[in-house]
Amino acid sequence: MMPRKPSLKYLCSVLLCCLLVGVGVQAQDVANAPTAADRLNYSTGAAVMLAPQAPRGPLALSCGPVLVYDNNSRYQTALSAATNLGLPHTRAFATDFNTLITSQTWGLVVMDLPSNEPGSGWQTNLINHINGGGKAIHSHWHPNTLWAALQAAFEVSNQGAHQTVTFYQWNSHPLFSAPNSVLGLFDVWVDVWATNGFYLQPTGSAQAAAGFTASPAANQAAIVIGNGGRTIFNGFLFDDYYPADKDLDSVRDIVELLENEIAAVCGPLVVDIDIKFCSNPNGYNCGTSGKMPVTIFGTASFNVSGVDINSLKLCRADNLNSCTTAPKSWSTADRGNPATDIGASSCAIVDGVEQHYLHPDGFLDLDVAFDSGEVSSLIGCPLAKRSASPGLVLVGKLLNGQSIQSVPVNNVGVDQLYIQN
Repeated sequence: MMPRKPSLKYLCSVLLCCLLVGVGVQAQDVANAPTAADRLNYSTGAAVMLAPQAPRGPLALSCGPVLVYDNNSRYQTALSAATNLGLPHTRAFATDFNTLITSQTWGLVVMDLPSNEPGSGWQTNLINHINGGGKAIHSHWHPNTLWAALQAAFEVSNQGAHQTVTFYQWNSHPLFSAPNSVLGLFDVWVDVWATNGFYLQPTGSAQAAAGFTASPAANQAAIVIGNGGRTIFNGFLFDDYYPADKDLDSVRDIVELLENEIAAVCGPLVVDIDIKFCSNPNGYNCGTSGKMPVTIFGTASFNVSGVDINSLKLCRADNLNSCTTAPKSWSTADRGNPATDIGASSCAIVDGVEQHYLHPDGFLDLDVAFDSGEVSSLIGCPLAKRSASPGLVLVGKLLNGQSIQSVPVNNVGVDQLYIQN
């Protein structure tokens, strides 16, 4: 199909002299090129740099293989977000999207779709991905290719197209707070494309996290979270909001929002733990009283001060419904480096005295202590002497509501107990 006719704004623009050419089934043209004024921060007038941002450091997210569709976006927002999060990903273009999405099982598919679309049938392939349990984040421009079946797969209903408009945070969903704190007001910076998105209405069990009105209103949603959190449909184009950095942290606000969307759909934030840090094996007596310690490691991308202590539980890896209650006590200290120290048999020795740390890395770690009686019940005491307990995982939440969870490794020096009696 031929590229879409340019808008009046495009025809009047003296800044552009050619069309963006693509090979997809549908394409649209740029409406306006960014100007110097577009690059000014609203609050200070300081210039907003358009150079690519440095990676923010990886987060341990359980996304699985990630496919990012970006054929000809202007600012590559989705690709930047995946890179900043440290997620290995494959870029798809209009010519190879259908081949790639059907070539394997993808954990997450992100569609940055302001213009050129993949070849015929891409909607069916994306619908099959979602209906098969896959995660997806979507942005879309053309009303004729936003099939009813595609809307249904995302649990959203198209309520009509719009030009670039401000959208607002509607509730306290972690989309606006984890892993980035994002201002809940996205003002228009550049109307890059001639067609700019859709007013939305959640359907089924979906919920709206943001909208085009200052407070929740029917048929005005801008971000809809569906399928139990597996899918997010954005009723706007990422490019239109790109240059803004209103919180002055040197990362584009829209990139931070998309990072948060990826973190939200990829499930709990994975954290590193060590039961009885500096003890390997983790000796345990089934009849013991008192408390059993667990260390949660902080990193450059995970600040333990954001953990909701009362939400933490120690659970069996084979049954996350079987858990202790919240910790009985907690403290913070820089105890070690999770990259090198997890599973260590002892801490640092100074003048013949063992310390409480091994290799401090400059980041605070969180020590929590669970009731030993509850732990004994959890692992099924009594157990055979010199046996390993079932694997244990830590689950909980951050203060902003995002879930966290450790990954079982089934090691008596890390997440299992070694029965001594």
